[in-house]
Amino acid sequence: MANLLTDYIQGKADLLSHYARSIDSLAETVPGSVSWPAGVVEGIKKYHQALGGAPELKGNEAVIITGQQPGIFTGPLYSIYKAITAIKLAENLSKKQDRPYVPVFWLGTEDHDFDEAASVYYLSKHLTASKLTYACESLSDNLPMHEVPIDDELRNLIDEVMNETQGSEYREIITAHLFETLNESDSLGDWVGRLLSRLFQDTPLVLFAPHIPEARRASAFIIEKAIREPLECTRLINEAGEQMAAKGYPQQVEKSADECAFFMLEGTQRCKVTWAKGNFQLPEVKKSYTEEELLVILADDPERFSPNVALRCVVQQVLFPVEAYVAGPGELAYWGQFKPVFEWCDVPMPVVYPRARAVLTNAKLKAMMTTHGLSYVDLGQPETTLQDQALKKVSAHPGRETVEESRRTLIKAADELTNQLSEMDAVAHTMAAKFHDGLNRRLDQIERVLMRSEEAQLESVRSQIGRLINALAPNRKPQERMMCVYSYLGEHGWGLIDTLHENLDIESFELNEIEL
Repeated sequence: MANLLTDYIQGKADLLSHYARSIDSLAETVPGSVSWPAGVVEGIKKYHQALGGAPELKGNEAVIITGQQPGIFTGPLYSIYKAITAIKLAENLSKKQDRPYVPVFWLGTEDHDFDEAASVYYLSKHLTASKLTYACESLSDNLPMHEVPIDDELRNLIDEVMNETQGSEYREIITAHLFETLNESDSLGDWVGRLLSRLFQDTPLVLFAPHIPEARRASAFIIEKAIREPLECTRLINEAGEQMAAKGYPQQVEKSADECAFFMLEGTQRCKVTWAKGNFQLPEVKKSYTEEELLVILADDPERFSPNVALRCVVQQVLFPVEAYVAGPGELAYWGQFKPVFEWCDVPMPVVYPRARAVLTNAKLKAMMTTHGLSYVDLGQPETTLQDQALKKVSAHPGRETVEESRRTLIKAADELTNQLSEMDAVAHTMAAKFHDGLNRRLDQIERVLMRSEEAQLESVRSQIGRLINALAPNRKPQERMMCVYSYLGEHGWGLIDTLHENLDIESFELNEIEL
């Protein structure tokens, strides 16, 4: 399978044909001044005021946008990196083009994947990776995040994460803020909005919640198109996915042929909509609507409708003059299927800009990595492999020198045997070559036994490798996909966001190593 992220960054023409234009073109194209839809600016300001902030907006700025479904404690670190990438990209383009850009974070308050939102990991003071899960007792099926209730379980989780992570003089301030915002919030989506508002209060980041009425009304005509042509969006997505797969790239989104491009609220339940027998079906609540009935509901109550993943990307373009969307690797893949959807809706597609990636470390962890001769890429290997690699760096067993001396003699003899037989007999030559390779493996096994015979050293290496994995690659996944930012805030305070802003390189597209 081709590496989509690498090929996209390198600007491979065959892949770029699935996107609007290249990353480089973003700096070269100066956007004109386009007014945001009437009411959207005021809706955003009201939303921010409710969160305790007040963005400075004129409503004609170009937009760099990103987003994520709300997750407890703001979810994994990559959400923070997406926001910072959008902020820095907007700053860079504003300076280069002398044209105002504003970074916007689309907080997916309409999304209803509670299982994804309910869990995140934190790094304990003992360098273990621990999972937090919000077991909401009063949860109903398919609630959008702006309807998911707050209960006492979240207070218990705050106590856990702030007591178990590394702390300093900032711990009390951060803990107080978590409880204060939780007490002020009426839903999980609201709480996450308040947390992000505080984290980024010293930046120009604008938070946007798509369920606000002004946004629903301004984008209702896109939902109307999806109602009038119920399966066209699905067809376009699936065909584009097949084209991507034929070129060796993953088909990230595959929709059922009867699936419509929007969801509909029934009460507080966000329901999938399908098309069958000439009517719209809501299988989860066993309801059916005609096209005419849905169009009437849309006209009277547009807040009952929300777009699916593909149509959401179009809706954001309707609400804002977006020049670039900051995407993670998975999002980058599914955006490659959406170009025909933008064309179908006659809406311009923005540049897709890969978000910054990072691993947070400290002096102690870096020293441990150096001692054992490991890199962050190595941490994805089996633990025993890492232990052996580390033991080679630190083991001083005298038998290792004996093995190496014997290796030089034995391998030299095996080389000579293989070479001499090469022109004598093909079968014998093949057997000699296999003997040569097997000899190396056997000697490696002997060396491994010797290194592991030193119990105290082996236990020390095991412990340190385990701590490195927990801190930098928990569950053998990238740290940024597992740990939440509150793993570090109790020790480093709100200034952590400034540190990340200063050190994240958004233009190299390489993994950033940030020492805290």
